[in-house]
Amino acid sequence: MNNVRIKERSIGKSTWGFFVPRFIVWLCIVGLSVLLFTEASLTDQEVEFNSQSSVAVSRIQEQLVINDAALSGFASMLQISGPADVTQVQGYTQRMRDAHSQIYMFEALVGIHPKDQFGFAQRMQLEGLPGYKVYRYVSRNSTTGKPSKPFNLIHDTPVMFPVFFIDPYKDEVKRLLGFDMMSAKLMREPLLKALTTGQTVASRPYALREGGKGYILYKSIKNVLTESGEDAVGALVATVLVLTDPMLEAAHAAIPSASVSLVYGDKDKLAAEERAPDEGFAPVWEIDKLSKEYKLDKFGQPFTILVTQQVGLYPNELNQLIILVLLLSLSFIIYIRTSIAKHRSEVQRDQALIQIAQQHDELENRVAKRTSELQRSSDENRRLAKQIIRIQEDQYHHLARELHDEFGQTLTAIKISAHIIAQNEDLDVVQRCAEDIFEHSDELYENIRHLIQRLRPEALDMFGLKMAIAQCAGEFKFSEQDIDVELDIDESIDSLDETYTLATYRIIQELLNNAAKYAHANTIKVQIHEEPAGMCICVIDDGVGFDKNALKKGYGLNGIYERVKTLGGIVDIQTAPGSGVNTCVKIPADFPPEV
Repeated sequence: MNNVRIKERSIGKSTWGFFVPRFIVWLCIVGLSVLLFTEASLTDQEVEFNSQSSVAVSRIQEQLVINDAALSGFASMLQISGPADVTQVQGYTQRMRDAHSQIYMFEALVGIHPKDQFGFAQRMQLEGLPGYKVYRYVSRNSTTGKPSKPFNLIHDTPVMFPVFFIDPYKDEVKRLLGFDMMSAKLMREPLLKALTTGQTVASRPYALREGGKGYILYKSIKNVLTESGEDAVGALVATVLVLTDPMLEAAHAAIPSASVSLVYGDKDKLAAEERAPDEGFAPVWEIDKLSKEYKLDKFGQPFTILVTQQVGLYPNELNQLIILVLLLSLSFIIYIRTSIAKHRSEVQRDQALIQIAQQHDELENRVAKRTSELQRSSDENRRLAKQIIRIQEDQYHHLARELHDEFGQTLTAIKISAHIIAQNEDLDVVQRCAEDIFEHSDELYENIRHLIQRLRPEALDMFGLKMAIAQCAGEFKFSEQDIDVELDIDESIDSLDETYTLATYRIIQELLNNAAKYAHANTIKVQIHEEPAGMCICVIDDGVGFDKNALKKGYGLNGIYERVKTLGGIVDIQTAPGSGVNTCVKIPADFPPEV
């Protein structure tokens, strides 16, 4: 049994030992799968980011080339036509503006001496620009409404560069005609650099009144080479105003999932408003950030492009990850169910072995117990056989003694009377002897009838058990002893099998006999009732009772116990000195159903 208990505990532990390691391994597999999937997704996003950011930069570069080409073409046509005839230039600038959204405005400048500004204004008025005048930049903080600085110099020569051509020629930009770009620092510096180097130079981006930001590209048609700067007078300069927002918008269109910034120069000033990622391109689960910086300094346009993108799991990738986890979970469940089924069969096998061992132990115990019971039963059967033989011998001895005592004396008396009659002729003597014979014959008949009644009650066959018990109670002549006898007997007992009928009669007969001899009672109750489990027989008296522990079973009680035990019943005697006797016998008898 100890081995069985140890194995039961080992089975309980093996269930946890089976499931927990596999669950931990599954968690590791899921974690590794999620990590690999995330790494692969981030790698794909990085590759796509590099590709798209390269496309965005190429679009910026393309527009820088277009800006320079448009300015160069404008400068070439301006060099051919000169300031006197710019009408043919206007067609070119119109086409360029229509073809490229970032090109906003073309302007042409010419160098004049400050002394000649009024004459130049008159000439421009005569050429179709009424109200044209040359004016300089006035600071907003000026109290006089006049420029606070003298004319600007190129080397030692004062020079003005007023605007004499503008396209588009709109009301909102007409005011720029005649404006001296040398008077504004923002425009003077790139203008001087273009004049002295001959290169295309860009101004710093600035906010436009029309909204947004832009910058001006300058290209000098003739370089200022003299040390005095006198050759700046009459020099032509072509400019184009470029909008930075369309440039950045084109770049952002190539990579809508990132934020794109366009920065000018070394001070990293924004050349356009930063473009944030389009709606719907933000990852659900942000993991990292990718950044790229591209420095462009072509055609005098020193820009830096900053591209930044959040990377992580987007809705579709998160759905794929969830599906992956679900598939892994489903696989794990299938594996666990299969493994559990296999493990369960092993556990069931072990449990079956345990049950077999338990049943084996139980069977051994039952066999040992049954062997002991059979041994006791065998001993009891031998004792009962001896008891039956002894009872039969006692009955034979009792019957022989009664026959000898009762019948022998009576027959001897009859024989003596008959012998007297045979030898005597005296009628009186014969008459007296004949009467003695009759009297002894009646006594013999009565003794025979009484003996037959004791051996087999005649009332059992003629009237049934209930009437036989009543007759038996009457034979003890309790009424003559002032003892009340109460009979409470069910009618159904008359339908019992003969075995139960005879046993019941003998049990009642013996109990009444004991009560008559020893009880000294005033009342005796006899109860026989049908119960679901069989039959209940009770004989109760209010006599002197006795001590059960000091009782030595005699022939009568032994006979009752043996009869009841033979029929599978039990005997219960409740008594105490001075408390009467209550004897109940329960026998599992079968009553026929009522018709």
